Amino acid sequence: MDTLYRYFVALFFGAAGAGALGAAPSHAEPVPIKVAQSSASFPSITPRLADALGLFEAHGLKPTFIVSESGAGALTALVSGSVEFATGGMDALLSLRAQGQDSVGVAVNIYRGQSGIVVLDKDTVQRLSTKSTDSNDARVRALDGLSIAAPSASSSMVGTLNMSTELVGGAKINFVYMSQSAMPAAMQTHSVDGYIASSPYPEQAVAAGYGAIWLSGPKREFPEAAITNASLVLFSSKEFNERHPEVLKSVRGVFDDFARLVTEQPDRVLEALRQILPDLSEEALHASFVQNSQNWTKPHLSLEDLRREIAMRKGTIENLDAIDPGTLVLAE
Repeated sequence: MDTLYRYFVALFFGAAGAGALGAAPSHAEPVPIKVAQSSASFPSITPRLADALGLFEAHGLKPTFIVSESGAGALTALVSGSVEFATGGMDALLSLRAQGQDSVGVAVNIYRGQSGIVVLDKDTVQRLSTKSTDSNDARVRALDGLSIAAPSASSSMVGTLNMSTELVGGAKINFVYMSQSAMPAAMQTHSVDGYIASSPYPEQAVAAGYGAIWLSGPKREFPEAAITNASLVLFSSKEFNERHPEVLKSVRGVFDDFARLVTEQPDRVLEALRQILPDLSEEALHASFVQNSQNWTKPHLSLEDLRREIAMRKGTIENLDAIDPGTLVLAE
């Protein structure tokens, strides 16, 4: 019985797009869409990973991916109409809504939880060995006075670190802003003491021997009140959704199926990831996947999730009380 069951599971998740329910008929012409990625990190490459698994094709879509290297750049491309979808953090969306701009909404929650990982160079870790770092709160306090590279002042990673330091007290971090891809070299040359970035950049430093992971967002090592439930989301515009509601439905189907594959066929997802990141060492690749995979499995945000995202940012973004959380997610 087990053998027969595995046969039908394999058949179901075969070349037709990994078992995508409600997939488009094979004779349908795929709909082209453009997706702006906010970076080349694990959360942002999730759409590419889903494409490598055949899920976009299975749902009648043909994506083109554009790397913007920042959430602001990706969102600007979406607002300008250059792309139909863009990845980014909730901070950017809430800032727009607080300013009265409601042209953009959430299509899918790509990554639940905080994807940011603090990695420090080994010399810095050695210096901190004289401090008490036997708890995660103590590790947050130990960041006091350090120069930490981060993607941007508006990134959820900076928000999580700032809120963490406020919650535990006694730490002032000196942020230096740069693209995530530039962070490993900056730390190697001692331009910064460490950085906060998404996988695979922290794991690369560990595998190469010059860095150590200090605090992990995927493992929820920051104070719980500082951890976002929407570290990275996929945005689209209201106008596009009103004209093409079937595309939004298909995109959501892609990520529902992707979440299921991560749970049911992790080896297959890992192999697709290996194809996308061929230059990443096997050690860093596997460590990154293990650290992040479960955060890919919840593509929907509840009303309570959205209320929490707003509440978390009331100290950093003005006029959030004017936002109706029920309008943040695009309606089908």
